[in-house]
Amino acid sequence: MKTIKIKATIIAMILVVNAFGQTPPPTPKTPNSNNKHTEVTSSISNHTSISNSNKTYRFTAKFERSKKRGVEERIAKVFKQWNAADEDYVEEKNGKVFLECSFYGNKLKIVLHKKLASYRDISKVKKLGEELRSYISAHKYQYSYSYDSSSIREAKRRVAAAKRELQRATERLEELEKRN
Repeated sequence: MKTIKIKATIIAMILVVNAFGQTPPPTPKTPNSNNKHTEVTSSISNHTSISNSNKTYRFTAKFERSKKRGVEERIAKVFKQWNAADEDYVEEKNGKVFLECSFYGNKLKIVLHKKLASYRDISKVKKLGEELRSYISAHKYQYSYSYDSSSIREAKRRVAAAKRELQRATERLEELEKRN
């Protein structure tokens, strides 16, 4: 009698779980064709967001401090008058601001007002946004090199460190083989 009650209770619990677990998933909202918004978050405190509407293009990012120099280099390639020491950068046409770039510590915000910007400016900023998004969202062990002297020195330093580690490992292996 006791086993029948236990079996009946287990069967009842399974039926309840199955009844509530079989609901269809909610349908996702269709995005507005005038506004495209993309967010990418990696597991190492990096976050990027791109919003592209008819009026504005916005790129915001928060990233780990180790990526700051790479972000600065990418911005400096596109905005020639931009200075890393300045936290705010603005470009104007006919006395009106069409581009705003704020760079504080490890946070970046770029706003482009499309009605005032040229097609060239729009495509240039969009390309920068995509490049920054992929750089910031990349895993921290992926390296991106520009071919300046500091990057080459860094690569040589890493190769020398790897050679030293290989030499140490080889010596340890030889020592273990001698003992056996």
